[in-house]
This record gives sequence, structure tokens and C-alpha cells, in this order.
Amino acid sequence: MRVEPGVMTMWRETVAWWRDRLGSTVGEWEVLTLCLHDFWKTWDNAETRRQRRENPTIERDGWRCTAPACRSMGSGRLQEHHIVFRSEGGALNDPGNLTTLCVGHHLGLLHEGKIRCSGRAPDAIRWEMGGRAYLGDSIAT
Repeated sequence: MRVEPGVMTMWRETVAWWRDRLGSTVGEWEVLTLCLHDFWKTWDNAETRRQRRENPTIERDGWRCTAPACRSMGSGRLQEHHIVFRSEGGALNDPGNLTTLCVGHHLGLLHEGKIRCSGRAPDAIRWEMGGRAYLGDSIAT
């Protein structure tokens, strides 16, 4: 397999760990199957299915903040934001009016008036920060 040296080291350590527990004849493909099973148990369980069902906007946005260049992720740090504020008549449940923001961008910057967004989610949000406009991660012209 062609991967970075650090990844190869982790893979070899993982294979050795499983062989210590299950015997030296365990093949690498079997180790991969065991790792994938553990991954599946961690990321596809009753709790994660509940979170996906209860947070369709966050699921759609890949469990990441949609502000340009932000890579915050995870359910505990993300919130839904109404692009057109509810107090200004923005639709409550229109997916195009909802985007995912981390707490810092949502409460610390957007609701403080330091950044703004407009448009339609998920692919036509226009961001304004520091006097410049952005579409996604690129500067708008």
C-alpha cells in the first residue's frame, strides 16, 4: 500500500495489536474488516442515527461549519443558522434558509454583526466579512 510513512506505521501497529489478541495467522484483510466493523459501530449507531434524523441541515452540510475556511466539525460545536433571520420573516424549516455554523461563527461573529450571509443554502450562500464578499471558499467578484 502506498501511504505516508506515519500512516503505514499506524497500520503496522494496528495489525500487530490484532495479531497479539487473535493469533499471528490473522491476515491484513481480516484486520481491515475488524477496523471497519469498529468504525461502523462508532459512527453508525442509534445515537448517530438520531442525530442525523434530528439535524438534517447539519447532516447535509457534512457536520462542518459552512463559513469560508472554517473546518469546525462535530455535533457539540455546530448549530443551525437561519440565513434570513426568523425575526425578519425567514422560513423556519426551508432547507435553503438553513446552514450549519460553529458556535464561534454563529454567536460570536454573525449574530454580533461582524459577518453576514445571504442567498440560498447549501451552494449559493454569499458571505461578507471585513468588507469582502465570498461565495463558498472563494472571493466573489
